[in-house]
Formats: sequence, C-alpha cells, structure tokens
Amino acid sequence: MPEVLWEIWHQKRNVHHRVSMDFSETPQAVFQRIMHEFQGTEKALPTVMLDPNTGKEVKVAWDFSFRSRGQENKLNETVSFAHQGVGEGSLIVARSRDIRAHTIYIDGTAGLVDEELRATRSRWPLIIVMLLLLAGGAGAAYYYMVYLPAELKKAPHLVNVATTPKGATVNIILDMQGTPQGKVKRFISIKETTPKKKIPLPKKAKVVYFGISKKGYKTWKRGYTIEEWSKDRRKLKKLEIIYPKEFTIPGEIPEELEKLPPPPKYKTLKAPEPKIIKVDFPRRFRYFRIGLDPMHGGDEKGVKGPSGKTASEISLLLASTTNKYLRKQRRRFRVYLTRSKDKNVSDRNRARKVRYAKAVVQFDFAVGFEEFKKANKNDKKDGAIVPYNDSVAGFKVLWHNKGRSAKKSRKLAGCLAAAMQKAGFVPHRIGYAKPKKDGDDKDKTKGVEEFDGKDAVLGGRAPAVRLVAGYLSHRAEEQTLLKVETHVAIATAIGDAAVCFKKR
Repeated sequence: MPEVLWEIWHQKRNVHHRVSMDFSETPQAVFQRIMHEFQGTEKALPTVMLDPNTGKEVKVAWDFSFRSRGQENKLNETVSFAHQGVGEGSLIVARSRDIRAHTIYIDGTAGLVDEELRATRSRWPLIIVMLLLLAGGAGAAYYYMVYLPAELKKAPHLVNVATTPKGATVNIILDMQGTPQGKVKRFISIKETTPKKKIPLPKKAKVVYFGISKKGYKTWKRGYTIEEWSKDRRKLKKLEIIYPKEFTIPGEIPEELEKLPPPPKYKTLKAPEPKIIKVDFPRRFRYFRIGLDPMHGGDEKGVKGPSGKTASEISLLLASTTNKYLRKQRRRFRVYLTRSKDKNVSDRNRARKVRYAKAVVQFDFAVGFEEFKKANKNDKKDGAIVPYNDSVAGFKVLWHNKGRSAKKSRKLAGCLAAAMQKAGFVPHRIGYAKPKKDGDDKDKTKGVEEFDGKDAVLGGRAPAVRLVAGYLSHRAEEQTLLKVETHVAIATAIGDAAVCFKKR
C-alpha cells in the first residue's frame, strides 16, 4: 500500500505523519487508526475539549480535506478516497473544529451535547399545537359522528345504492349552501361501502359529486370537483345543478360496475455490464477541445437513488474520471470543465466556460417513477421507506433540436450512443412484457432523443449533448453506476465518440 502524508491540526498544534493506506478506505477509518497509533505517545490527540461557556466536556469534531496541485478540496469522511478523486501524491489534512464562547460553533450546532440542544428549545409552541390538534380532532369527530347524522335524518332523501360488486365505495360530496347545516360547513363528504341500500341525503343540498369505485373496476361518477364547483358558482354559473332526488330515479345509478382489463405485465430489467473499450485515435488527432458539464451542484442535488447518492454527486465523480482519462491521452484533448466542486454554477457561467469547445457532453441521471408507475415499489432501509423501480433502465443521449449547432449536435449524439453500446451499455427501455411501439422514431431504440427545453449549454454555439447515463431508481443499475470501473468505461466511450464526430 502507498504511503500518504497526513497533516493534522489541533488548535495551533501541527503534526505530520506518514500512513500506509488503501485509497478504497474512508477518511474516518484511516484517521481512527492514526488516533489509535498515537495513544500513549507524545503525538496523542485529545478526544474531548472543554466548552468555555458551560464548563462541560464535548467531543472533538474533525474536518478532512486533501491538497493536490496547489488546490485544497473538502473530503466526505464516509466516502472512500478513490471516489473523491484522491490519488498518490496528495496531502491529507485533518483539522479539529474550534469551540467559541457562548456555545457558538463554526459549523452551527456541531459538538453541542443533547441536553444543551434541548435547553435552547421552548416546548410551549409544541404543547399549544398539540392542544389545538386535539381540540380540532374532537370537534371534527363530534360533527361527523353526532351532529351531521342527526341533521341528515330530519328531512332526508333515501338513495338506494345496491351496486355490485360488494365492497365498492360510494363517495358523495354535497354543497350545503342554503341549508341549516351550511352555516357550519359549506361542503360535506359522505363515504359508505355497498351493499348498504339506503343513504340519507338532505333535500335542499346540491350534489357536487357522486361516485362509486372499487379497485379493479371502472369508476362510475357524476358531477364536478369541489374546485370546479366553487369557481363556477362564483364566476361562470353554468354548471349543471344536481339535486339529491335525481338519484332516486331507477337506472340512474348503475347496477354493476364494469370490470377493468388486467394491468400490463412487466419484468425486472438487468443492469448493464460495462467494459473499457480501446479507442483507435487517428495519427493527426491533436488538441480536440471538449467540454464536460456535470449538471446540478450545491443546493440543487438532482434525482436520488435507493442508496441515497444524488445525481449531483455521481455526475461530478463521472466528469472528474472522464477529465483525468482524456488528459492522459498525450495532447489529444484539451478539456474544459464547468465545475470541479459541489457548488452552484449558473447556466450562464456553464455556457461561458465551454464556449471554446468543439463538442460538449453534459452528465446527468434519471429515475423511472413517472415513466412506469405500475412498477414502483418500496423497500425499508434503516427504518425509512425507500422507493425503487427495477423496470426502467438504460442510457439516453439528448440533443437540442433548436440550438445553433443542431445538426452537429445530432451527429455527436449518434456517435456517443453508438460508443456507449460498444462499451456494454444498453439504451433506455421500459420492462413491458410486450414493448410499446415508438412509431417511426427509430432513434429512441438506439438511445438518442430530441430535447426542446431551455438550456444555455445545449442551446449554445458549440455542438452539445446530454448523456443521461442511467436510472438511479433501478437498484442494480445504480450500484453499477457508482463503480469507478463504470466511469472509466463511459470515459473511453466519450473518447471513441470524439473520434467518430471528428471523422464526420
């Protein structure tokens, strides 16, 4: 294992120490090993500090970073060095967080003990909210369980609901304006389960909505939503008024609900098996200017997968790996990177940083929760519900059909999609047992799609495409996309696409 120099700062004390470590380890694990080695020696580091305000001991918190080529970048203590771009020749820096007077810390509440945090909070607002919720719940229970049934039975219309199948739900919304009950509440909702034959409705009320539904059957309904009814009563006054007695007419309510056809079958898709391809660079391929744009950053995290990793994090790692690969190709590429840290970069600045590029590749990821809702499922992880969808997967390359270089962008998209398939990646697909037809758009089956939204980079003067490398909602594909080997495979595909694009 390589030896890496650590620079450890505690207040004004500075310790240098060389550590043999693997870059697949996390900063937290290596630092704990260093602390253990220092125990009982003159280099021993304190684990607790005295709070100047409370006089109590608090645990020492540490921040980690690494220096490389004159730049210092912050490290995540729970992510491996390799995934954060740390390599040989880097200097690892660990700094203890300072505790200032009056329990004000550099990083907010970091270091405060539980009882100190509890002492800063007032419980009265929570108690008042709880009392109000209890009072509201008691009032609602009395209204719906005692007052409303008694009022409805005084002068009701008895609606006969004997619709099959058994167990169907009847949902009735009434407009009570003009009735004695309307002074308490304008709209009321009545829900019953068939085969309850008679439901009492007040004579002067207006039926806003009447529906009968059950899972697996087509919903029968008549009327409007409350929003439509309220808007129409105030302005248009053109909606049909429905009186309860209309539902006593024989045949008005269906005797049997129509059964829905079975839902489409779907299957779980396999994750891609990426491979690093060999790129045959032409002899005169020199200084090709290429821009890399990892999307999102800072507060804008993008989509998130079951593991908790966001599109912002993974796209930055992917762009960093691609940048390193292209720069190693002996003066064949000149790379422009829109961001190298997890920070917000405006669209205007992104476009400005790649304005001299001959081709631009954006990196992003997607989730399939809206594309194929029937395959959405939930899993439990550490007590939390984590959604996933294993039936939507694959990559797609988007090109702007209204940009200044639309034709060249289309060519670049075709080259990149072909290179991705050569590297073992599969174009975007949905796991229907019988795939849906895409009509005459053959590009979609190859992983190429048009993009007509607003984007300063895609719509700029340089040919640009957006590589949606995969779907983080697919559990197996997400784990594949987190691997460094996958990022290297994508980097080689981008190099191959650049050669293809320049030949054309």
